Amino acid sequence: HNTFNYLLIALFLFDTSYILTTISNQSFMKQFDMATQSYIIAYPYFMHPLKHISFTASIFMTIVISYERHLEITNPIKHYMAMESSFSRRVKLVKYILSVVLASIIFNIPKFMEAAIQWQDFNRYIIPILCY
Repeated sequence: HNTFNYLLIALFLFDTSYILTTISNQSFMKQFDMATQSYIIAYPYFMHPLKHISFTASIFMTIVISYERHLEITNPIKHYMAMESSFSRRVKLVKYILSVVLASIIFNIPKFMEAAIQWQDFNRYIIPILCY
């Protein structure tokens, strides 16, 4: 029950969310042309920003893990004493994960405005078209 293991779990979750959003984008929209209308509507406002936020969070979490390992190697006794309390472990973990999530969301705010939907009328059917 140390912070490093929980940080690895958080890194796994960020990587998995990036892989799932990328696979859904590549397979449904581009390769198989199976995108439903609800997926096309959700893509520019949810899926596209989530892909980039999870990618950025994965990078930042790798940096946090490296920093945590650096602290443990350079000051092993101080680090061991700080990790004795379960409360201090939780506070440190929450501080790391919240800072990574907030930094990655702030870093990717322009991704929410990058894509849009244009509705076009083709022979009495209104079709959404993604515009970048």
